[in-house]
Amino acid sequence: MTSQEQLTLFTRAVEALGGVRAVAQILGCSERSVGRLLTGEMALHEGWLRGVSSALLEHAVLCRKLERSLSPDFPSNLLSGQARAAGSGRREDGGLDAD
Repeated sequence: MTSQEQLTLFTRAVEALGGVRAVAQILGCSERSVGRLLTGEMALHEGWLRGVSSALLEHAVLCRKLERSLSPDFPSNLLSGQARAAGSGRREDGGLDAD
């Protein structure tokens, strides 16, 4: 991996974690420091990478739990009237699905 590729991935991670302010809080640094990391003015080091990687893992776990709780693929997540009648493309209440 090149330093530019690593910086591109770091930038994507910052976006995925909610932006500069959120990552500054995660890393315990200033927003200006995160900005300097994103421009390459300040070098990424193992500590920055480890902190962001850990935050991404925590975020992924939370996202997975939310997905499992909201996905209509799990019948227990659906309220009365939201479930599709088997194979019909219609909800049990007779309405058409939007998709």
